[in-house]
Amino acid sequence: PLNTMPLDIQLLRDNAKLVEESQVRRYKDPKIVQKVLELDEQWRTAISQCDQIRKESRTISKSIGEIMKNARKEKRKPNEQEQAQINQIKATKSSNDERQQELEKREKELLEARNKLLNTIGNIVDDQ
Repeated sequence: PLNTMPLDIQLLRDNAKLVEESQVRRYKDPKIVQKVLELDEQWRTAISQCDQIRKESRTISKSIGEIMKNARKEKRKPNEQEQAQINQIKATKSSNDERQQELEKREKELLEARNKLLNTIGNIVDDQ
């Protein structure tokens, strides 16, 4: 048996109406196209949020480094205020790391769900 290639998600993004019409000609539910696009949008949002958290985490790590660098420059350990800042920053980073793990898991689940649905849509049928 021949393996069927799934439609490219870009085709759905660019021309959902064409794919919906093809589904109708196949006597299939055209609403599946919108379901795939909804999952795709949620997936893209999750990726964007993940990227944002990664960026924040890098900035957070750098700020701890700056505090430590300044203390080392003056040949001392961080003072109480600096240590409190470091602890606060570490707590924020820990919270971000948890959120990032949740988002990465959600992103993977959304991608799998989207692709599973996308694979149920057949190739475009001409209107002949």
